[in-house]
Amino acid sequence: MEWKKYERKNKVETRIESEKENETKNEKTLFGGDKKNGVRIETERLLLRDLRKGDSSSIVENANNLKISQYMTLLPYPYTMADAEWFVNHCLENQDKKNRESFDFGITLQKVDNVIGVIGLNKINTLEGTATMGYWLGEKYWKQGIMGEASRAVLKFGFQELDLRRMDISAVIENTASNALIKSLGFVHEGVQRRKHVSKSTKNIHDLNIYGLLEEEWFSKEKKL
Repeated sequence: MEWKKYERKNKVETRIESEKENETKNEKTLFGGDKKNGVRIETERLLLRDLRKGDSSSIVENANNLKISQYMTLLPYPYTMADAEWFVNHCLENQDKKNRESFDFGITLQKVDNVIGVIGLNKINTLEGTATMGYWLGEKYWKQGIMGEASRAVLKFGFQELDLRRMDISAVIENTASNALIKSLGFVHEGVQRRKHVSKSTKNIHDLNIYGLLEEEWFSKEKKL
């Protein structure tokens, strides 16, 4: 398959045409969804979708784990139903905005509609063309390539559908699995912020690895796949 860098005008026109087709035909596409179901991204094994009110229980089931929250800034431990409901409501409020500032997707397995993790693009700046990616995944789903599959789909969504030119991500130095995944996705290590990260669950302070990925770097990597 031949890959080439899209011009921004063509990308916008293609996206508008695709939205019109979906409205009239309700076709199933990689970046699908509608007002009722929200944004949906399908991969070989996964469905990434906007969160809904009924997701709180499965979020608690998977997020209430110190092995997950120990390296995260905003995830408390214990993680309660009240925490999940607040987070879901926050996401629902953002979904109603005309110009969304973030996309927080529930990670679900195809045909099994339970949220096993969350992946998102936050701090979206349409003027700058930038966003920050973050994620977590329930422990029993680790080491199965799930987060890599979800991350690649969200990168494609960000660069192709949101017309971003750069994405940022960070990981505490001790989180070896996340650092390895980030590098495998093509992100470039740009430095270390010393004693930057405070874990909400443990109150421990960590050094933070900073990474960035440019649109052209992503396209170059995709061409090789």
